[in-house]
Amino acid sequence: MSLIDQATAGSPHKLRMSETAGKKVGPPKIIRTTEFMSLIRGVLDENLIDKKTRKEWKNYRTRLKKAHWPLEGLTNKIDAKLWKHMCSGVLKAMVKNIRNSQPNGEWRLGEYEIDIRPNPNGDESIILACKWIDANNAQDLRYHNGVPAVDVNINMADANRELIEVLTKKKDSSNDDELKDLMKQFISVMAGNAIEKKSIDQKAEEQKAEESIDEIAEAFEG
Repeated sequence: MSLIDQATAGSPHKLRMSETAGKKVGPPKIIRTTEFMSLIRGVLDENLIDKKTRKEWKNYRTRLKKAHWPLEGLTNKIDAKLWKHMCSGVLKAMVKNIRNSQPNGEWRLGEYEIDIRPNPNGDESIILACKWIDANNAQDLRYHNGVPAVDVNINMADANRELIEVLTKKKDSSNDDELKDLMKQFISVMAGNAIEKKSIDQKAEEQKAEESIDEIAEAFEG
């Protein structure tokens, strides 16, 4: 074998090319902010209800949720497939979080807003705010000591109309002290129930107002 052939056969350059050719090159990492935004919008639009449905559901109950990703932790570190997977995972996590307290709803993505804004540290982040709409438009579940409160509605007027009439007539025509005492007790119970219900309704309204303020602040923070 000539010297040229020997040199070619053992060429370090040839060896380096062979080693490089044997390595698999993965999908390209995302380096442009516009690509991140385009991909996440695609995921969101796939889950978004149509305009007609959104108009029909405009008065349904809603919840606002927020997520953010620092760009420093994304740029040139993940590919398109992983980024879309992360976005889908965040949407599922939002719904799961809402269902933890409101499992009686069917939560659908009604609106979203996405932007790039500086976080408290001054670093830019992708900020996502989502408005979720309950397709069932069910009543908010209320909790007492961590347990769902049960509303028991008793129609006092219908259930006790005859009893009230009888007691009223007996009260005017009878000297029966026991019957009069019973009448007084019955009236006291009804009055107590009315006061208690008013107190519960007032607390529920205050809680609803506080939750709305917290959710709005969370959705647009930072």
